[in-house]
Amino acid sequence: MHELLDKTPSVAHSVQMVLDDERRLERDILVASLGHESPAALQNCRDNVEVLRRTVLPAIAEIERRTRAVASELVEFEKLRGKIVAAAANA
Repeated sequence: MHELLDKTPSVAHSVQMVLDDERRLERDILVASLGHESPAALQNCRDNVEVLRRTVLPAIAEIERRTRAVASELVEFEKLRGKIVAAAANA
């Protein structure tokens, strides 16, 4: 769980870098002289960037939110378990 939370900012940052470079990516495709494949390559680039924007970034945020919620629940569970164990030891 900690590993997932540790990697979330890095993944989100990497995706954001691609989104920030969208115009450069489009320019690179146009400059690459792909001939008749250029329009399709450009559309593929735009489609992929849109998928990142609409699905991947929100999914990363949701995974992080849910992971933090589960981690919080586990901490509470461990506190309760500790109290139960202590109470049983004192009984």
